Amino acid sequence: MKSKEKIKNSSKYYYNLGLEKAGANDLTGAVKNLKAALFYDKNDMNARNLLGLVYYQMGDIVPALSQWVISSNLKKEDNAAIDYLKDVQENPVQLDTVNQVIKKYNQALVYAKQENEDLAMIQLKNVVSMMPNFINAQLLIALLSIKDENYKDAQKALKRVLEIDCKNPRALEYLQETESLMKPADIKAEDSSTENTEGQKKKGLSSVVSKYEELPSNRHRMVYMVGGIVIGVLVSLVLLYPSIKKASSYKYTSKIENYKEQLLAKETQLKSNEKDIKEAKAAEAKAKKELKEFVGDSKTEGIYDSLLTAMQYYGDRKYTESADALLDIDRAKLGSKKMKEIYDDLEQKVYPYAATGLYNKGISAYNQGNYKDAISTLKKAIKVKDTNVGSYFYLARSYEKNGDKEKAIKAYEDVIKKFPGTNSARNSQTYLDQLQNKKAKNL
Repeated sequence: MKSKEKIKNSSKYYYNLGLEKAGANDLTGAVKNLKAALFYDKNDMNARNLLGLVYYQMGDIVPALSQWVISSNLKKEDNAAIDYLKDVQENPVQLDTVNQVIKKYNQALVYAKQENEDLAMIQLKNVVSMMPNFINAQLLIALLSIKDENYKDAQKALKRVLEIDCKNPRALEYLQETESLMKPADIKAEDSSTENTEGQKKKGLSSVVSKYEELPSNRHRMVYMVGGIVIGVLVSLVLLYPSIKKASSYKYTSKIENYKEQLLAKETQLKSNEKDIKEAKAAEAKAKKELKEFVGDSKTEGIYDSLLTAMQYYGDRKYTESADALLDIDRAKLGSKKMKEIYDDLEQKVYPYAATGLYNKGISAYNQGNYKDAISTLKKAIKVKDTNVGSYFYLARSYEKNGDKEKAIKAYEDVIKKFPGTNSARNSQTYLDQLQNKKAKNL
């Protein structure tokens, strides 16, 4: 008898600890202690009822119902569990909501495992809109938000968890992780005064079950129903089957919710497809541009065509034309090593002969008043040979004649800097002074 009394006292001790934890909003601690109480006394009706309430508060509806079904079989009268089950059974809307929540949460888990985070988040947001205190759903939202580097949304979900279960270990761990990942500028001061809202949430648990009172010894206890099969059958027969009958008027609402869910999923998939299409079009445009650069079109020659043209001109000893074609080629875009070797070889052979030809071609365009062609050709002459003062000087003159005063000033300054003491430098200084005086007058 003493050992039985000792076991019962241990059960009472852990029950009271669990009740204290539940009253303090430490639901994780409450579950731990109430399970310990049931370990010592599996027939402790009050511990089982309170454990069901705690599970219910955490959003774990199936474990809550299971505890109440077992409790209702332990004692058929004066048992709060019977009232809890009756409330759920007579509220088909609530039971349908629970069914939808479980279904959507499980689907969210599937999407998350498939790394389809967008669809998972849609399901989870539906879940917490129907059952905001579903801790596991809030924790999964936090994890997905952390993975997406959306730390503010993660913290919002975690703080909601801690409002329900103030010492939830996973929420505390994830919150610490988000704070370490956030930039210092993004971290905001937290509101420390949450006592009022927490007090309202504590109220429901601590007031439902009183301090442990030992059942009178002359009351007969029902035999403890062990095993998940019995629990499953009881939950199905006692709750689900009658409630499904009563919930027939709500089947269309359920269908509408499913249609909304499908539409949201399709909308998300459509956005993903639109993004893929946009990226594919951009890649296609880039490829077409690169292809045009390489092979050309009806209006322009491609890179390889230009290189072939330069080779043909060189073979015909038309060095100026060959250099002109080479200067239109971006060497970095030549794909193969062999093509680059051909380009470099032509450059060494052609440029020394082409410098004078390009210079004369530019001067001819300048004298004919064709300043745009003069600018283009003289720039090429400078690329081929940057020591010809005439190319620089007449480039500056062409810019001025073409009305581009800013570029003319820069070109005159280049002549003065690169070729000091020459006639071209002195003439450049004269033209430069005139342009700058005109500019000052206009100001």
